[in-house]
Amino acid sequence: MNDIQLSKHLTSSSALTLSHSNKLDDLRLTEHFKLSEFTKSSTASARKIDNTPSLDVISNLQQLCIRVLEPLREYFNCPIIIGSGYRSPALN
Repeated sequence: MNDIQLSKHLTSSSALTLSHSNKLDDLRLTEHFKLSEFTKSSTASARKIDNTPSLDVISNLQQLCIRVLEPLREYFNCPIIIGSGYRSPALN
């Protein structure tokens, strides 16, 4: 899979400053993984903390999916559930 094409999901880089944008929620990192699986946090929601990753972090998460998670999913022939994948500095 080629690098993520963020331009079709974001109108500008400033959109990343929005609190967990719906545009990012639907961003598919690979065939079986969405960005929202990595960034959802009940703590962030309850405390109104922005857990939106930077473009560099999104790229790194995509590489994790491509190089580790998708091969594991294929090897075990079953879905992998992401319980926690990213915490912003403000959330940590």
